Amino acid sequence: MQPVKTWCVSVVLSMAALGSTFAFARPPAEDCLTQAEVKQLDRDFWATFPSPDGFAAYAAPDFSFNTNVADLSQSLAHAPKGPARARAVATFLGQHPDLYGSFKTALDSTYLYYPGRDHHPDAVRTSATFPANRCVSEFNFAGNEKSSQCVYGQRTRAFVLSFIKDRGRVTLQTGMLGMEACD
Repeated sequence: MQPVKTWCVSVVLSMAALGSTFAFARPPAEDCLTQAEVKQLDRDFWATFPSPDGFAAYAAPDFSFNTNVADLSQSLAHAPKGPARARAVATFLGQHPDLYGSFKTALDSTYLYYPGRDHHPDAVRTSATFPANRCVSEFNFAGNEKSSQCVYGQRTRAFVLSFIKDRGRVTLQTGMLGMEACD
């Protein structure tokens, strides 16, 4: 009887240890994006794009934005904190709807996730649609350069907004806008 009792205790302890291992191997649920949060972003951010209030509400405290557009660079130089910088970007985009108005509908989304417990940077995978049963921690919206038209001798070469979920909150972390000359 003693060997059976010892075996049962061993199995219970092994299962408890295995369960703890799985619990610690997964990222915290608060850092995994949900489909409901994507829908909320559609309502709160994209429905009013480019809203300075929407940009500021989602902006991370350390939001950064890179651009080769001189006027926007100058505005960003006077807006040192994350939400203020995000507000400056949205204001600039809103002032030029002929150049940037199509961003609301001409963006491609990319979701970044890890396929399993391996959270090494080389293990990251991407998907154009929200991946079911995966922990999505970052997603990007990028302008489709092929649909960019030449307006006033320039066109958008790159436009990207990157959102992450960190400590339970979806934030606008980084962005980029690059323009090029055209005929």
